[in-house]
Amino acid sequence: MRTYLWDIPVDVLSKEEALNLVSITLSENRFKQIVTLNLEMLAVALKDQEFLKILNQSFLIVPDGKWITLLLRRCKKVKAEHIPGISFVEEILSRNKKVKIFLLGARKEVIEKAVDNLTQVKKSIIIGYHHGYFDDELKVVNIIKQLSPDILIVGMGTPQQEKFIYHNRDLLSCLAVGVGGSLDIWGGFVKRAPAIYTKWGLEWFYRLVREPKRYSRIFSTLFTLLKTALIKGLP
Repeated sequence: MRTYLWDIPVDVLSKEEALNLVSITLSENRFKQIVTLNLEMLAVALKDQEFLKILNQSFLIVPDGKWITLLLRRCKKVKAEHIPGISFVEEILSRNKKVKIFLLGARKEVIEKAVDNLTQVKKSIIIGYHHGYFDDELKVVNIIKQLSPDILIVGMGTPQQEKFIYHNRDLLSCLAVGVGGSLDIWGGFVKRAPAIYTKWGLEWFYRLVREPKRYSRIFSTLFTLLKTALIKGLP
C-alpha cells in the first residue's frame, strides 16, 4: 500500500513483503528504482520538485528511519515496519546470491575496499564498480550498460544518487537503489551505529557525534520539517 506524508509517497509493507517483491522484480530484467526514505530525504522532497517527481515514479519506497515509521503511525494510523536501508540492501544480496552487481560512488579507495569486503564476506558477485568523482556521466553509464548488472547500487548522497539513477533510466535495464553512505560502512571507513541507536531512531545522533560537520544538514532537515508542519499542518 502506498500512502503519503504531505505529498511524499512511501510504501507501507513488511520487510519480508518488500524483499519478496524485489526478488520477483529481479527476474524481469527491467529498470526499477528503489528508494529508502529517511527524514533528510523527506525534507529534500519538500523543497525539490524534481526529487519529488522521482519519488512519485519510483517502483518501491521503503521507510528507512524510525522517525518515518513514527510519522506513518501517528499521522496516517498505519503500522509501518522500520526497514533500515543498508540492512535491506544486504538482505537483497544475501537472498539473491547469483545476481550481478555494479557499485557506484564514494572515493576510489573506499569503493575498492567495499568491493573486497562484499565479495569476500557477503560472497556477492561484483561485476564492476566506479568511484563517485567523475565528469563524464555518459561514459560511466555506458560502462554499466555494457556490463548489464542485475542490481546497480549507487552511493552518492541524496538527492544526487536518485537523480543519477532517474536521469539514466532509459539506458539501464536493472534494479537500481541509492544507498547513501553505506559504501563507506561496507568499506570499513565509517562505523555503523550500534543496534540500540537504530532501535530508538537515533542513528542521526550517533553520526552527529562522530561527524560534527553533519550538524548543518540535520538542522536544515528539522527546520524544513517544522516549517512545513506549521504551514501545512501534520502530514
